[in-house]
Amino acid sequence: MQQGGILIVDDNEINRVICSINLEEMRVPLHYAENGQQGLDLALKTIPDLILLDIMMPVMDGFELLRRLKREEALSGIPVLMLSAKSETDSVVKALELGANDYLKKPFEAEEMVARVKTLLRSRYLEKQIQEDLVTGAAMQRKFLTDSGTATHLLGEAGIQTEIYNKPYGSISGDFYYAYPLLQNGIGVFLGDSCGHGLPAALISMRIIGFLQQIVKENPGPADILSRLNNDLYGLLPAAQFVAGSCLAFSANSCTISSAAQPYPVLLTDKGLEEIHLDGLPLGMRPDNVYQESSIEMNHGDRLIIYTDGVIEATDWQEAYYGKKGLYGCLSTNSQTASLQGLKDVILEDLHHFCKNAPFDDDQTIILFERIRI
Repeated sequence: MQQGGILIVDDNEINRVICSINLEEMRVPLHYAENGQQGLDLALKTIPDLILLDIMMPVMDGFELLRRLKREEALSGIPVLMLSAKSETDSVVKALELGANDYLKKPFEAEEMVARVKTLLRSRYLEKQIQEDLVTGAAMQRKFLTDSGTATHLLGEAGIQTEIYNKPYGSISGDFYYAYPLLQNGIGVFLGDSCGHGLPAALISMRIIGFLQQIVKENPGPADILSRLNNDLYGLLPAAQFVAGSCLAFSANSCTISSAAQPYPVLLTDKGLEEIHLDGLPLGMRPDNVYQESSIEMNHGDRLIIYTDGVIEATDWQEAYYGKKGLYGCLSTNSQTASLQGLKDVILEDLHHFCKNAPFDDDQTIILFERIRI
């Protein structure tokens, strides 16, 4: 059975034949069902690009089929064109409220049917192309922008164990990270958070990685890297677009950090939790910004946590924020967790418990570092 095409769901055989004749010129597969249940079964098998749907049918009517279609993830995006009698105006309104995209009143002219079908199919094909592009973009991002394997390997060679959590809001994340070698066996890490989501944010992220690859060849410090990135991005970003960033440089027993509008890093030692206060304007907002830099000791067993604002701005169903209070409380209580992965798992469990499966509206990234060798 061919996939895609148009599914015609109507209990009247004459109507199905008329639709078939009118749509011959479309040269797409046509599928037929006599009631809503048959239509649902056939839709699940063929995943059509458009459904022509009658309202009054036996077994399962058009309303119930619409409800079922919207519950099925694979079918919920398929456009639906209702076929209604002139006396069914109220029913058409109800169908549109249930998610139908358009309607035709019987009897209809062939030209009008073809025009409406072509419009809905163009929309469907465009949506599918966008989804395919997003899948491709997400794969590229995983390879080039959020390659946890490369980051973990580089840091491991420098005596730093790493755990990374990255959850995009959509198909493509506006959060990204990049690890790179420094002179004298040091390792640099950049964590970025592009304003917005999806493909535009990912394209900005890739541009930043390109700038970083050139800048780090000169082995500048984290604050200098942010200043240069800021000037490179100024004038390139669209209006009201900016990037937050954290830049870290790990050496033998220390870490130097600079920040551009990212949440404060957190250091966990045997003395407790310490917040590293670093302020700075977002990258690309205005030229010639100067960024602060702070160096901290990282002895064996010390842990450092950086994250994007999507973590502390996550909310529950009452729109209360998880906030620093939630994160710091979790870190303080579990700072002595034996493994770094265990600490990451505890943070995520606490975050998810707080949110209670409420939808999130921003990308979330947490990176945990632990000094395991000096």
